[in-house]
Amino acid sequence: MINHSKSNIKYSALLSLWGHLSRRRQKQFWILLLLMIFASMVEIISIGAVLPFLGVLTAPEQVYQHHLMQTFNHLFSIDTPEQLLLPITIVFIGATLFAATIRLMLLYIMTRLSFAVGAELSINIYNRTLHQDYAVHVSRNSSEIITGVTSKVSTVSGILQATITFINALFLILFISIALTILDPMIAIISAVSFGSMYSIVTFVVRKRLHENSSNIATESTRAIKSLQEGLNNIRDIILDGSQKFYRSIYNASDLKLKTAQANNLFISGSPKYLVESFGMVIISGIAFSLSNSEDGILESLPLLGALVLGAQRLLPAIQQGFSMWAHIAGQKASVTDVLELLDQSNLSDVKNHNAELIIFNKSIELRGVSFGYASSAHDVLIDININIKKGLKVQEGTYND
Repeated sequence: MINHSKSNIKYSALLSLWGHLSRRRQKQFWILLLLMIFASMVEIISIGAVLPFLGVLTAPEQVYQHHLMQTFNHLFSIDTPEQLLLPITIVFIGATLFAATIRLMLLYIMTRLSFAVGAELSINIYNRTLHQDYAVHVSRNSSEIITGVTSKVSTVSGILQATITFINALFLILFISIALTILDPMIAIISAVSFGSMYSIVTFVVRKRLHENSSNIATESTRAIKSLQEGLNNIRDIILDGSQKFYRSIYNASDLKLKTAQANNLFISGSPKYLVESFGMVIISGIAFSLSNSEDGILESLPLLGALVLGAQRLLPAIQQGFSMWAHIAGQKASVTDVLELLDQSNLSDVKNHNAELIIFNKSIELRGVSFGYASSAHDVLIDININIKKGLKVQEGTYND
């Protein structure tokens, strides 16, 4: 079994999950990656469609005479600037609806794929666990397996979705930044430096806390399940001796730490949004003020300003989403490590059955001088056992039973 140290959790843990995915899922991820790139390119088209639309509303003559519009004018037999309004409006609406459709389809595929992978990993863990030797099962607490197969695999599904969303946000940020750079390089550079610096500072500040929360979530989720199992399995004794308060206090301690860590992660991932949105409005206001004092005036610069505003409206949520997904991944990485430990179990499926000799059992089975001890124990639990079990009977607590 590969040992993944919880004290030194790296993002390579996410890459290690890749080797546990089927070829089908891996191919689906590559197809999804291509769809992300296509969706990001569509965003540029929707932003670019704002320029001619606002230009037609404010200065149709300039749009009509622009050299890039001559092919469009000839194709749709447009003879006057006023005739541009309807087709340009249709193009703008079509581009907006097409971009929204692609984003919706991408969200659907991302969600379905991430949870399909979660189901695949869960089934894989359960299958590997069932085929472990009996000595392995008795040497560890069942709550670790139950938590790993259920809640921690679900957490990994969420991490996979967050990773996919993070990659999609990076593509979106890249392509929108390219579009804004084409529109106005200086404004794009100032915005990139400003927003990049803000999120870099926040990332540096919260990394340690996210690591602590990650360890607490992985540890306390297992302890909470363990306390539930112990309490419910011993419910008869608990009722008789009135020890409900003791078991409740154990569960409360674990669950409170778990929920506190989850709440902290949620706050960290969402808090920069409000600061950055406010700062973004300040930048946009500064751009509008600068353009209003230019030689052409605000009216001539309105299409450019509109495209920049729309680009910022797309860019800021993408940056926040990227940071939020990074925080989610960093705050849950310890659970990925626990899941990997279960996935790295040796698969003993049918190995012994292939080499086993067929035992003909007609009347009875007899054991002579049998001793047995667990690997974790220094002493044998069975010593020099001799027993004869007749067919159709079973031995329970030293007696024969039909």
